[in-house]
Amino acid sequence: MNMIREISLQELLRARELRAARQKELINKYQACLISFMVNTPGKFKLTVLSKKIHDEGSKVLRETFEKEYIFPIYQEVHKKATGIESFILVNMDEIKLKKILVEIEDNHLLGRLFDFDVINKEYQNISRQTIKKRGRRCLLCKDQAAVCVRSQKHSYEELLEKINTISKEYFNMMSG
Repeated sequence: MNMIREISLQELLRARELRAARQKELINKYQACLISFMVNTPGKFKLTVLSKKIHDEGSKVLRETFEKEYIFPIYQEVHKKATGIESFILVNMDEIKLKKILVEIEDNHLLGRLFDFDVINKEYQNISRQTIKKRGRRCLLCKDQAAVCVRSQKHSYEELLEKINTISKEYFNMMSG
């Protein structure tokens, strides 16, 4: 089945509902913090060759970080859907420390702006950047807060896609050569 296809808003909203339900199931089952990892991709095409490559790299960075920080996942699963690749990783550790580690990756890795790591605690609360006294994420194209640019549709889909392609191409070229 070809998963690279345009998705509807209804599909995207349904995927969010199903993701939240699965996250809650996993937290209930394992009584641990959950990392939900997806790739930030604008538009109606969420599962592409590039988004898979970025997700694979983010997963590799997570594994390396876990080894370095002595973090031992107790359960992991990955779902590849037309609405994007979703990874769920459960760990027994302090949610604030975990969020700080993941924000460090998002803020400092060359592809980090394209990684979306959410931390959800045992009470089903999403641990935000504000919780750890960090500013919201910046827009890919300007210095404004990403959420502001998204809401106002300040930048075109084409501009965002071009920037994502540029960031990715530079990173993967650097890694291969």
